[in-house]
Amino acid sequence: MRVRADDGRVPAAVSNILLPHEHEVLILRHHPALLLMPLAITIGGLFAAGVVTGMLQAVPVAVTLVWLLWFGTVGYLLLRTLDWSINRLLVTDKRIMYLSGVITRRVVMSPLKKVTDLNLSRSWLGELLGYGTILLETSGQFEELRNVPYVPQPERVFIDISALIFPDRDED
Repeated sequence: MRVRADDGRVPAAVSNILLPHEHEVLILRHHPALLLMPLAITIGGLFAAGVVTGMLQAVPVAVTLVWLLWFGTVGYLLLRTLDWSINRLLVTDKRIMYLSGVITRRVVMSPLKKVTDLNLSRSWLGELLGYGTILLETSGQFEELRNVPYVPQPERVFIDISALIFPDRDED
């Protein structure tokens, strides 16, 4: 059960943290729906900047300030997009990891044998767009991996992780 990243390649940041005896099973990034809110803020800000510019044409300083604020929303969208493109959820045959950070790289890890419960939840928008939230209960203090939102193909991910936690063993 070896599944590669979305494009079939193992990112360098992932291969650098794998132990010699473990194999990647699942490498994925958040669903693009994560970017809907920053995109809506940027588009709404563009509309608002246009309206305010039309109302305050006689005050060039105010118009300049409004457009600088809008460029701030564009910067926010670009930062969130960069963050989305870098962050990864990595599931190996031994552990679950979340790699994050644009400037400072962070790796949060939980051994698979510490996972005691696995839950999947999907909102109506998640059902519509194809994402969900995986909730991991662990027997340790791994709070940062407890809630993994915007997981694409959540049923497949849920089944793949479940198969690793509860391997099929023949009782002979």
